[in-house]
Amino acid sequence: MAHPTDIVAINKNSKNKAIAYEVLKIFLSKEIQGSKQFRDIMGIPVNNETMRELIEKFSGEDGKTTLTVGVAISETMDTVPLAESVVEQYNSIINGVTECVLVDEQIIDFMIEGFNEYKKGNKSAIEAAKLVQQKVTLFSNE
Repeated sequence: MAHPTDIVAINKNSKNKAIAYEVLKIFLSKEIQGSKQFRDIMGIPVNNETMRELIEKFSGEDGKTTLTVGVAISETMDTVPLAESVVEQYNSIINGVTECVLVDEQIIDFMIEGFNEYKKGNKSAIEAAKLVQQKVTLFSNE
């Protein structure tokens, strides 16, 4: 099961869905998903073909590099290709995801707030649950 931390989508109220769709396609392209800048900010690509190419790249000769340790330090560090066990783990993740669960962090915050009110003794369990439900309903309707 995948639990994404960042989501890109098209709002149903978008005034120009065609342009939004083109932007989405660019964001999900191999070129963007495979870039170092994307990986540094977003993490693992969701484009499976890109991920497989990166695994192959970094488990081979391209995995052997020399990196600068720091700007002020003239030291370098040699890296080694991904170990076969790591490659197997990545492939297991890619091939094993059959479901994606989207969790809205705001709703989680409402739940934590309700629980804290119960834990402090400020609300009964039923009152805390009603508080959470009211906030979630208001949030969903906005």
